[in-house]
Amino acid sequence: MAEDPADAANLEDLLDRLGYAARFFADAESALGPIRHGAGDIALVVCRRPSHLGLALLSRLDPTIPHIPIVLLSGDATVEHAVLSMRSGAADYLPMPVRADALALALEHARTDAALRDDRRAIAREQGAASEGRLVGASRQMQELRRLIAMVAPTNASVLIEGESGTGKELVARSVHAQSQRADAPFVTINCAAMPEGLIESTLFGHEKGAF
Repeated sequence: MAEDPADAANLEDLLDRLGYAARFFADAESALGPIRHGAGDIALVVCRRPSHLGLALLSRLDPTIPHIPIVLLSGDATVEHAVLSMRSGAADYLPMPVRADALALALEHARTDAALRDDRRAIAREQGAASEGRLVGASRQMQELRRLIAMVAPTNASVLIEGESGTGKELVARSVHAQSQRADAPFVTINCAAMPEGLIESTLFGHEKGAF
């Protein structure tokens, strides 16, 4: 993704020499549709200004669709921008003008990471199938619940599960986790009702040293 046609032309030539086929977009909005429909394996984004195109795309992708590797190319490369980009979910961050060897290495790393995620997803699907077996019932409501779990689990969206005590909220949460990209990470339960109100936020999201 590049606003400047000159950037797009230069990258297209470089990617062609590296053996990659590329499709260019001028903004995040036009790129989102094809990405949601599975077009492309890696997003390469020219980010001439901090907090501009690349971070806009990252913020739009993460909550809605399964993550794809995003490599940012910045014309205003700073440590602060690099840290912000990586924290926002970028797979790699390179200064402009980009060297062919550096770009080739970044793309190869992104492809390797994507392959590892695919392997984890395959394992997660197997685990999810076993976990789903604990959700008993064949009613229309249970079928809809399974459909929602399968839809939301592969994404990075936050999920709120509501229901009365004893209705199986934790079972649903475990099923979502088992089918997610984080299935190989720990599943941690917290009893919020037994926790002082003032400590809930810091327990869930952490706090800076000296904040208390």
